[in-house]
Amino acid sequence: MRRILLELHISIDDEDKTSLLNKLNEYLIQKMSQGETLAIIIDEAHNLPKEVMEEFRMLSNLQTSKSMLLQILLVGQPELGVKLDSKDLRQLKQRIGIRRQIKPLSMSECTHYIEYRLNLVGSSSSKVFTSETISLICKYSKGIPRTINILCDNALLTGYGLTQKKINRKIIKEVIEDLKINREETFKTPFPFKSLAVSLLIIIFLSSLFLLLKKRDTFFGIFFNDDNLKKGKITQIKEDLSSSIPTEIVSDHTITSADAQQEIQNKPAQKKPATFEEKGPHIAVLKKGEGLYSLALKNYRRTNETLFDLILQSNSTITDVREIHDNQKIIMPVITPESYIKKDSDGTYQIHVGTFETFELVTLYSHKVIDLGKQLTIKAHKFSSKDTWYRLMMGNFNSKEEALKTVILLKEQNIIYIP
Repeated sequence: MRRILLELHISIDDEDKTSLLNKLNEYLIQKMSQGETLAIIIDEAHNLPKEVMEEFRMLSNLQTSKSMLLQILLVGQPELGVKLDSKDLRQLKQRIGIRRQIKPLSMSECTHYIEYRLNLVGSSSSKVFTSETISLICKYSKGIPRTINILCDNALLTGYGLTQKKINRKIIKEVIEDLKINREETFKTPFPFKSLAVSLLIIIFLSSLFLLLKKRDTFFGIFFNDDNLKKGKITQIKEDLSSSIPTEIVSDHTITSADAQQEIQNKPAQKKPATFEEKGPHIAVLKKGEGLYSLALKNYRRTNETLFDLILQSNSTITDVREIHDNQKIIMPVITPESYIKKDSDGTYQIHVGTFETFELVTLYSHKVIDLGKQLTIKAHKFSSKDTWYRLMMGNFNSKEEALKTVILLKEQNIIYIP
């Protein structure tokens, strides 16, 4: 209730639930007089406890003798339907006026979806993927757009890291293995009821045959976020890109202490790279043929320029990304909301929204956050003698707590990634 009222910009004090309901009811009546109806959209509704869902049923009682004052839209995974069908929520189910389910894309729709997304950026699936690769993506994603996006995104990044101009079967298999997307489910083929009955008959027959023969001592036995672009002003901070490679890439929140650097020198190579589930920063070792992209994928389940940048900020000894060698020990920081917050010399804070390979990409991405009312700056940064990437920064925040709240908001909007 407090979150709903805050979203509506209704001031609240330390009030009980009855007072909060009264405030909401007054707001709804006011909007009705203006010909408006409030809609409350609850995403990821399948995660709601049944007690909370029952509270939403009580909210539906807010109405006049002539019309409803409120519309509630529950959006979630298929588990939401199962929960609504439970006996405990039968009264809520009776009040649902419309119930719809978005089905997964077919193989043809999946192929057209990938083609459409690539066409938007001036490319095509034939230029980027082999035909066999498209089939694998559609198969392992099971037609779920979000999974298609993740597979394609990681495949393109992996291909880039391997300098492959076209994504082949091997790359997709590696991405599927690393992400562990639907591996168990994909290898299970549908088992029709008719086939089950036939199989049972065969089992009975073989069992009988086994008993007869036993008497004779015989035995056998697997991008794109669509956002409407909004107009806004972006300030580019011009830096001297002709200067030498920075000797340190450091930020306030990452692991650059003397102890951590000493650990790199002293700790023997691990047989198995540490995983992202471990608590605290840890040391990973680059295997032959690996790069920071694949290392990020293994540790954080995702790989992009921003994670790449955060890793480098924790490894001040790396002065040129093109000179990282096999078996080199790398500090893998724990990615938290604080990882994206930078403190300026004047005591204010900025948010590191993301790092991008080209100025066009960072400019395009900035439109996703331009409406938050904070100034955006683009900072060019050299990662090697040949590589200049761009950081998108948001500020200024007067306190770290204020910046943290915005980071959480950006995470909820899938703009900032936190494992």
